[in-house]
Amino acid sequence: MTFVVTTPSFSGPVETLLQLISSHELEILDVALAPLVHQYVEHIAAITDTTDVEELSEFLLIGSILVEMKSHRLLPGRDSAEPDEEFVGWEERDVLLARLLELRTYAAVSDALVTLFERASRSFPRLRGIDRSNATTLSPRKY
Repeated sequence: MTFVVTTPSFSGPVETLLQLISSHELEILDVALAPLVHQYVEHIAAITDTTDVEELSEFLLIGSILVEMKSHRLLPGRDSAEPDEEFVGWEERDVLLARLLELRTYAAVSDALVTLFERASRSFPRLRGIDRSNATTLSPRKY
């Protein structure tokens, strides 16, 4: 891929950028990814008739690797959080999970009711009783 990017901290091929970040020669937090993606979108718009699928997929792969590396650096690790801070969001999470389970239960019940209503719409009630003129006499059997 010959795509060249220009950001305040780096100028060159995107593969070289990925290699420098992977080898820790360039800090991922110093690289702004938004201008990189904007330049690539402009590049693709300029050459829409000769766009190669391999080039697109390679850039998406490199872009996703860069985003993953940056997100790992931006988000605190499990070791850096204090135990009290770790439990802060659990109550809200538990409430949301309970609501999600409740909504799934309602959805399952509504699906069951729809099935019952569909079955009921295909059945017809008997409008008359038993026709006794054609029936044989029913007498209790004695054993």
